[in-house]
Formats: sequence, C-alpha cells, structure tokens
Amino acid sequence: MVGISWQIILAVIGVVAGFVITDKILNMKGYRGREILRPMELEELCSHLMTKYLVSVAAIAGDKKIVEGVDDYEIDEIRTLMRSMGSEEILLVSGSDYRYAMRGNGIFIYIKGKFVSLEDFAKVWKLVKSSIAGVGV
Repeated sequence: MVGISWQIILAVIGVVAGFVITDKILNMKGYRGREILRPMELEELCSHLMTKYLVSVAAIAGDKKIVEGVDDYEIDEIRTLMRSMGSEEILLVSGSDYRYAMRGNGIFIYIKGKFVSLEDFAKVWKLVKSSIAGVGV
C-alpha cells in the first residue's frame, strides 16, 4: 500500500511539472497569443474588432462615420442615454449580450456583441482604450 501512494504522488508531480515546462516552452517560442496594444486609426480598429472578436461596431469622429452591423436608432439611443446620465462610458450587459459605448476627445465608439465572460470583454475594452489614446481627430 505504501508503494502505491508514492507512485501516485510522483505521477501528480510529473504531470504538474510537465504542464509548467510546456507553458514555459510555449512562452519562449512565442506561441502564446498576446495582444500588442498600440494606437490604431478608427478604420483599422473597427475592422480588427469585427474580424477578431466578431462584434458590431460604430465609430464617429468629427465628420468621419464608420458603422458596421449597427442601426442608427441604436446609436442615437445609446448617445441619448449617455447624455442623460452625464457619462463618458457605459456598459450594458444582458446575459452574454454586451453593449459598450464611450466618448471622449471628439470620438464616439459603440460596440455590440456576445462575450462569454467579463474577462473576454476586458480584452476588447483594453484594446479600444489604448487605441483611442493615440487617435487624433
């Protein structure tokens, strides 16, 4: 009985060590997918969000307007809601449906889509924030 318990402990240690070593190798080889946060133009940001995250996007900056998969009614509705609340950002969550809007520096962005968790949405939020920081109107 004592011999079997040592075998179980060694097997568990071996599996954990295997996962740790594999994780380090994947990091060294660069197979771990990390977002490179950088300033993007509005067109590039919208196309990136639509292709990678499969969301509907509307971006308005001055006279430039990019709308993909969003009605003008939805845009007016969310802008009115933000104006009435006096907010610069708003996030509406209903199950897995997320609606996010932000305005600042003369730029308005509205994103609508499905996310599995708030952690997945946080990646999009970080990407939008870092991209907009470098965009000028």
